[in-house]
Amino acid sequence: MPFVVTPTTRRIDAGASQAYRLTYAPMAGAALPADRESLLYFNLLDIPPKPDDMEGRNVLQFAMRTRIKLFYRPAGLVGNAQDAAAALLWTREGDALRIRNPTSYHVTFSTVTLPDGRTLDADMIAPGAEMRLALPDGATMPASIAFQWLDDYGTPRDAQARVQL
Repeated sequence: MPFVVTPTTRRIDAGASQAYRLTYAPMAGAALPADRESLLYFNLLDIPPKPDDMEGRNVLQFAMRTRIKLFYRPAGLVGNAQDAAAALLWTREGDALRIRNPTSYHVTFSTVTLPDGRTLDADMIAPGAEMRLALPDGATMPASIAFQWLDDYGTPRDAQARVQL
């Protein structure tokens, strides 16, 4: 990956904390696209040390993995991330909704709700990608759709979209 994590992994004593810095440092052939956001995941595994005084004791220990979703947003992208959800194109495709993302930004859905209150399973749509959401049995094709998307700070934002025929 074209990122460097500092400081390097080391032991952290109980009660202490550690901050990490990720720096974009592309190597030959490993640069990320400059025309759209890139999605990456930062995984941090925390394995506690084995206690010294375990002899004859029952001990339950947990290893914790923290997975953080990272978006790399190169400078000079057209538009802005706040407007990406409003730019999504919703169309009818048989018994399903088709969503197309013409922007350079990822849009993460919190909910997609039909007018009758039922929800559709949608997670995230990448820049330039299309997604197909099947309607539940008995649902009619809506003229508009309500959805919530997550902004850069993880705050749910409400939106409405017209479904094109």
